[in-house]
Amino acid sequence: MIKLHQFSLYGVFLLVEIQAFFLDSGHLLDGIFQNAQVEIDAKSDVQIALPKTTQFEQADLGDGKAAEINKIER
Repeated sequence: MIKLHQFSLYGVFLLVEIQAFFLDSGHLLDGIFQNAQVEIDAKSDVQIALPKTTQFEQADLGDGKAAEINKIER
C-alpha cells in the first residue's frame, strides 16, 4: 500500500479500486471509483465530487489549481 500524505477519501462506496497515488512527486492521481459517491480532499484543498458509476482517471491536484480531469466516463 502506498502511503497517502494529507489525503482523505470518504463517502459511501460499493466498489472503490485505487490503482496508484503519486502525491509526493507529481501529484498525479490514478484511480477508478465504480458505483461510488466520493469526495476527494487533497493538500491543495481541491474537492471533487464524483457521481455514482463514474470512472475517474488522472487529476492534477497540486499547486492550488483547480483539478484537471482528463477522463470521466459515466
